[in-house]
Amino acid sequence: MIIVPRSRYILLIITVLAGTVSLGIIGYVYLIPTQKATAETFLYIDFLITLVLAVLLIYILLKSKNVTKEMDRLIHLSSIGGFTQGTSLKKFGKLGTQISELYYHLSLMNKKRALKINSQKLLLEFITANFSLPLLVTDPTGGILYTSKIFTDKGDVSRSSLLDTNISTILPGIDLQVLMSKLETLHTYIEYEKAKDPVKIYPISNNNNEIAYLVFIFGKQVLFFSEKKVEKDRIIHTFLKKLISRHTM
Repeated sequence: MIIVPRSRYILLIITVLAGTVSLGIIGYVYLIPTQKATAETFLYIDFLITLVLAVLLIYILLKSKNVTKEMDRLIHLSSIGGFTQGTSLKKFGKLGTQISELYYHLSLMNKKRALKINSQKLLLEFITANFSLPLLVTDPTGGILYTSKIFTDKGDVSRSSLLDTNISTILPGIDLQVLMSKLETLHTYIEYEKAKDPVKIYPISNNNNEIAYLVFIFGKQVLFFSEKKVEKDRIIHTFLKKLISRHTM
């Protein structure tokens, strides 16, 4: 299959037909002075060839598929779940077979990626559940995603009752927009001063330097000891980023 823009194919038709007609006229003019019968025969045959070419090229044009429209239709079908790999791509012939093979490999890669993400999620759940500090992990909107067992034991709540709820149920009156603004500016953890007990909030950024997760650590405990606060902040942030950012890959 050769994919050619329709406008260029129409231009090709006009060029070919104009060329054959011009050839017939030039031959007729050249032969008519000396060989009138041959000139008329030549012109007649040329017109027949032009007619056959015109019919053939126009037939190909009418039977050809508009690839852009077909692809738009397939995109629409895939968005509503009506895409079937076999029948939907059959109209494209060999190109459809190649697209189908590409689609298969992409689907296989997506399945492997989904399995990897799911396994990383389970690993992260295991790590956070067994973390030695009272800890909560939320998304940027405050939705609780993970919690450590020591936090649920200390608060006498079940893990299932916390998941998919908001951090505001734990820290009433918290203003995440203000906190997010501070975290994006400081690029390190901040202490939430309105809570009864000390709470440290660590931002976990993705590869685009956008905050993807918030880690809430309850209590005065620190993860690492360092005489320099800046160095301690850097170590803690690096540790937490490695711990959680795998889930965003």
